Amino acid sequence: MHRLIERKGEITETLRAPGGFCGLRNGGATCYMNSVIQQLFMQPRLRQLLLGATLVPREQAAGSQFAQLQLLVAQLALSCQGSIKPDGFWGSCRVRMRVLSLGGGGQG
Repeated sequence: MHRLIERKGEITETLRAPGGFCGLRNGGATCYMNSVIQQLFMQPRLRQLLLGATLVPREQAAGSQFAQLQLLVAQLALSCQGSIKPDGFWGSCRVRMRVLSLGGGGQG
C-alpha cells in the first residue's frame, strides 16, 4: 500500500509499496526515455553490472551519462519513494546533446 506524504497541505509524493518498484517522473517529453530506463533496470544482470562498475571520478560525474545512469539505477533500487525525478540523468543528456550539436561529439 502506498502512503502519501503531505507538505504544506499538498500531497506531493507517495512511498514505494513493500516489494514494489520505484518509478520515474515525467519531465515533459521524457516518457520514452523513462520507459527504456525502466526496462533496462528490470534486467537483473545489466543492473548488477551497472551497480558494480567502477565509479566515475566525482569531478566528472555531473556531466557523465554513465555516472548519472549508475546513480539513477541505484536510486531506483534503493529509494523508498514511489517515484523519483532523474534530473541528473536528464542534465547529462542535455550536456551530451549540446556537445554533439556543436560538433564536439566525434566518434569513439
